[in-house]
Amino acid sequence: MHWGGASQSVLADSNSIGDTSVQHVSTVTQTATADSQPEASQTNYNQSDHGNYACLDSAKLNDQAQLTVSGWHATNAAQDRPYHYIIAYDSTNHRELSRQNITDQEVSRPDVQQVHNVYNANNSGFNVTFNLRQQLANLQNVQIISRYTNDQAGNGNAADYWFSPITIDQRNYGNLDSVKVVNNQLELSGWHATNQSTNKPYHYIILLDRSIGREVGRILVRQTLQRDDVAKVYPNINGAGNSGFRALFNLNGINFNHQLQALSRFSSSADGNSGYSDYYFPLITNGHAANQGYLDQFNFSNNHSLIVSGWHANDLAAFEPYQHIIIYDMTANRQVATTLGKTVQRPDVSRVLPQIKGSASAGFFAQFDLAHLQLFAGHQYAVISRYSTSQTGNGDQGSYTDYWSQPVTISNEQGANIDNVAMTKEGLQLSGWMASNQAISRPYAFLIVLNDGREVGRQSVQLTSRPDVARYFNQRVYNCENSGFNTLVHLNPASLTGTMQIILRFSADPTGNSNYTDQYSHTYATSGHSFDQLTVNNNTLTVSGWDANNQSYSRPYQFIIVLDQNSHELARTKIDPIARPDVARQFPYIFNSAQSGFQTSLNIANYQLAGHLIKIIHRFSSDVNGNSDYVDCYGGYYLAANGQPASGITRINGETYYFDYGNHQMVTNSWIDGVYFGNDGRLSKGQFSARVIQWFVNHEGKLTYSRFGARDGSDGTADCSGAMTVALNSAGASQPTEVYTTRNIGNYLVQNGYHLVYQGDGVITPEYGDIIIWRDLDRHTGNFNHIVIASGSSANPQAISVSFLTHGKPGTAVQEMPYNQYWRLHGSMGQQVYRLINQGRN
Repeated sequence: MHWGGASQSVLADSNSIGDTSVQHVSTVTQTATADSQPEASQTNYNQSDHGNYACLDSAKLNDQAQLTVSGWHATNAAQDRPYHYIIAYDSTNHRELSRQNITDQEVSRPDVQQVHNVYNANNSGFNVTFNLRQQLANLQNVQIISRYTNDQAGNGNAADYWFSPITIDQRNYGNLDSVKVVNNQLELSGWHATNQSTNKPYHYIILLDRSIGREVGRILVRQTLQRDDVAKVYPNINGAGNSGFRALFNLNGINFNHQLQALSRFSSSADGNSGYSDYYFPLITNGHAANQGYLDQFNFSNNHSLIVSGWHANDLAAFEPYQHIIIYDMTANRQVATTLGKTVQRPDVSRVLPQIKGSASAGFFAQFDLAHLQLFAGHQYAVISRYSTSQTGNGDQGSYTDYWSQPVTISNEQGANIDNVAMTKEGLQLSGWMASNQAISRPYAFLIVLNDGREVGRQSVQLTSRPDVARYFNQRVYNCENSGFNTLVHLNPASLTGTMQIILRFSADPTGNSNYTDQYSHTYATSGHSFDQLTVNNNTLTVSGWDANNQSYSRPYQFIIVLDQNSHELARTKIDPIARPDVARQFPYIFNSAQSGFQTSLNIANYQLAGHLIKIIHRFSSDVNGNSDYVDCYGGYYLAANGQPASGITRINGETYYFDYGNHQMVTNSWIDGVYFGNDGRLSKGQFSARVIQWFVNHEGKLTYSRFGARDGSDGTADCSGAMTVALNSAGASQPTEVYTTRNIGNYLVQNGYHLVYQGDGVITPEYGDIIIWRDLDRHTGNFNHIVIASGSSANPQAISVSFLTHGKPGTAVQEMPYNQYWRLHGSMGQQVYRLINQGRN
């Protein structure tokens, strides 16, 4: 306690107030009876003390504009002044606010009497409440006066004590606790308390659009909300206990992308336009809301729905609570579909964009029924995520904020594959998959079988699940998730006689005949055969192989037939098929390929076949004897002089053939070593080289080696380079200017279409028709040089030329032998290989 002259100020608490509730507090102002007569209550006191003692122990202004003061005032001057008043005085405007006669309500203060033994000190206390509601709004401070007087009205012959002024808090306090959209209305809730409100009975919440400098709307607060929390923090502010508000604004005309601000106004006028005190809350929106998003998925991999998902983080999402997902055709410039999205929690987005409100729930998911959605291959589409205040339509009737995804192009991408194919008696069994973005508008799927481009069978298919295909396309191709098929195309296997191909078709026509898009498989053979082996042993010819042909469907009988080179039949035998699972694995699409094998032996003792061409026929026939309605495959062979099948390049009666080294079968319609063997097996492209070789063959046994005669064979003698000069010329090379040597024939070769393809001393494998010069590459002498032409294939190279291997024995100059043997016999010298630029030259 402070004794003596005292002062007390009532100061407002400036601490901020949170979101709490407030209750209304009622107080009662004590009053004194004006004509009461006091009685002296003290006789033993210090009459010589002339002090004027007082203390304002407490001054409290409550939220009902009631100022309660308590304290004491003791002085000997009160002895002849029996009336005691407490006066509230506006010291700023120098006017009395209120007074109370407390003569009969003095408070006992024995503590005061013990310290200041003056007149009536024992009853010098007071506790008075003033109702300042009418004056509080304009008060800056209040000064309390304690007065002793002999005037019953308290106006004259007074002994006063003026306490220090009490400062009245005229500041505004408030908080906007919540801003949200509820039932298509913007709800603002919070509180506002100020002593300036005591003479301003009208409370408005006003919403401003600062971007356009316009008031959006105002709401009169007709019912305040109890806020005990506010009263607890600001007990000296009028109305703090009932300072809460809740205001609902129509969303029409509110643009959350603008700067929006709310203010709370207490006004003395009913329309709120004059005599007011405002409290501006912080901006609700700043006009620069963050707006980011990403489209994670645009998935129409099944034919039922389009699924889109992603995220859209925006500071305004709390005010625009309805998220519309819109599919927009950027090519056609029109909206295709809209639906309300489902919110998905996205903690990953929140971690990256924590500054955006609500980013943790920024995810969206939407599903569209493809049956009611027109999408087109080749068009670009955007997915729009729209936060809107409107739930109806696409949200464009309210305030909204859009995020446009990067364009998604529905390309013309497509794909298909025949995984398994098998020819059966009933038709072609096919399994695989087919998918195309063109199928968006072409829902009917077909498999069509072609024979040489002509349709022989068709089957509609119901596509089934293929998650592997969906993964392959990353779900970007329409209905790839359901792209599989496994079906039988009914057809007669015998109707496939040429090249088979499968069309995988999507069509808008239920019959598949119009408005379609096709994908083509690779081509499939409808027949195949191989004569794997032919051997001759003790006049017994054994042949084995396989023959698969769709024509065998209606031709159950099989035969092996042997023909001579004039196509005369020599032998025939009826055979039973043998299992060939290897053929079935390679050719499952040919009928009965699993039972396509054959092996049989025939006696050829009665025929002189050595040195002759023969043909082996495998025949399917509907005739039990094999003489009608048949389908044949051929294999040509040459039985050398020893009666064994030939292999490699072989000259027969002036013609050049090639026989496979594995099965000894005549090769047809194939390029080997740059030359071509035609349909009948004869060399048809590369005859220039054949003529050069044939010149040497024609002079076997006719030439004697000599370097000192004519050298070109004209006198019965020749050397290697002279013979090569005339052989080239006879085959069609240009007229030589001389009989060349190994030292200068290279230029002649180049002039006639050859080029040097190798020079060195390593082991080589020449190709048919190559001309090779053997020489010491470090010297320029020609004494031991040699030149040959490769007369065999690279698989078994032979060489022919005029040679001194027989040491000049008459009629033995032309020699042909394996190339590497020939080269080593000549000392394995360095090699220059000349090859025709056009090896197929005729």
